[in-house]
This record gives sequence, C-alpha cells and structure tokens, in this order.
Amino acid sequence: FYYPWGVCVDSNDNILVCNYFGARIQIFEPNGKYMTKFYIDKPSSIAIDFKTQNVIVCDSNNKVLIF
Repeated sequence: FYYPWGVCVDSNDNILVCNYFGARIQIFEPNGKYMTKFYIDKPSSIAIDFKTQNVIVCDSNNKVLIF
C-alpha cells in the first residue's frame, strides 16, 4: 500500500482498502488473499451499504462515488 486511508468489510467479510496515493481501492478475501482493484483518484474513505451492497467512496475532492 502507498498510504492506506480507509478500510471496510463487506457482507462476505471481504476487506476493502482505500490506497490514497496509489489511487485505487484494493479488495482482499477474508484470509488476506488479493482479489481485485479499481482506480479512483485519491480515495479517502469507504463504506458499504449493506442493504444495497453498494460501495460508497469519498475522494480527495470531497466527491461521493457509489458503485
């Protein structure tokens, strides 16, 4: 990681990490095994809406992004 900032866990216990200066969200299985990533400019916080399973990310420009 290059400056990890925010972390959350989804309903499958996968771990989502904001990599601020790496400009991406990285996703890991519960055992820590890398799964995937997607790019976002300087993500600063992250949450999961358990009702909809949406990933909600705030970036350094105070934009809220919903996936």
